[in-house]
Amino acid sequence: MPTLITTMALILGRRPWSESSQIVTMMTPDQGRLNAVARGARKLTSEMGPALEPITESQVILSQSPRSDMANVRSAEIVEHFAALRHSLVRVTVASAACEFAARALPEGEANPSAYDHVRTALAGIAATADRDAVNWLWRGLMDLAGDLGYAMQFDRCVQCGASDLPHPAFSVADGGPVCERCSAATMRPWLPETQAALIRLAAASAGAVGADRITKRVNRDIRGLVEEYFRYHIPGFDHLRSLDVLTSLSAAGAASGPGPDESAGVE
Repeated sequence: MPTLITTMALILGRRPWSESSQIVTMMTPDQGRLNAVARGARKLTSEMGPALEPITESQVILSQSPRSDMANVRSAEIVEHFAALRHSLVRVTVASAACEFAARALPEGEANPSAYDHVRTALAGIAATADRDAVNWLWRGLMDLAGDLGYAMQFDRCVQCGASDLPHPAFSVADGGPVCERCSAATMRPWLPETQAALIRLAAASAGAVGADRITKRVNRDIRGLVEEYFRYHIPGFDHLRSLDVLTSLSAAGAASGPGPDESAGVE
């Protein structure tokens, strides 16, 4: 007999399963990341279709049969649609990157309430922040998730000797922290002094200050390169944050049209 599970869920992605149904990737605080079949959700008349859109928090009822590896979505109701971010392609793209990372990095079926809270906090922060600074919430969310997954990063002291005299010339992607001039470590990656300073600020910032830190495009590009290299090292099969490639196109289009206000997140 199928087991019914009622849970909160952040919808991370979806893909077609049949002409009228889809497979939904979601993360839940008590069931972890999972894929579930939503029968009929692709129909225009589906009542639960909007609640299964990516970047949505919903309350779902799942039916799990012992004869199937995949649950079925019995019902879904929207709790939070993060409506403010949907008015901006930049913020939708940054939020999609957070969901993409969670979908690829979180183990399937392992409860992780802290990871759920961190992704939800990042999405809410992106929704409440101006385009130019929305990516701050992505970086902070990735830092928090790295800790939830067991490979936390730190940015203010040498991972070899503990020296805190800044700046450190490189970051060790193997050890998850800076390396001073006197030490060496495996897989060291040079970084900008401004990048280290920005990451120290973001890691220590209160929720109200994350989106208020103006980070330059040059530093955001360096942060993106660093975190992608870090996660390639620690997550099997991880390549890069594909969602952020949309911002590369936006930046290129803006450059082609001539100089203008610097309003887009510079992570291309």
